[in-house]
Amino acid sequence: MLPRTLLSVLAPVSLLAALPALAAHTGVTRRNGYSWSDAAIFGVVVVALVLARRALRHRMRSPDRDGRD
Repeated sequence: MLPRTLLSVLAPVSLLAALPALAAHTGVTRRNGYSWSDAAIFGVVVVALVLARRALRHRMRSPDRDGRD
């Protein structure tokens, strides 16, 4: 079973990943503002950056694997 924090991150990400499919192209283009796919991409990028920063902080906090500090 996945840890609770991982599930709380993956659930919104999976919903954001499905948004571009829901905003399929109908043949009529609008040029006034952002579309749902833009918001979904932005959300995925934000989550990826947060996870990458968290992993790097964790890596810097943990001691080296070969026993040196």
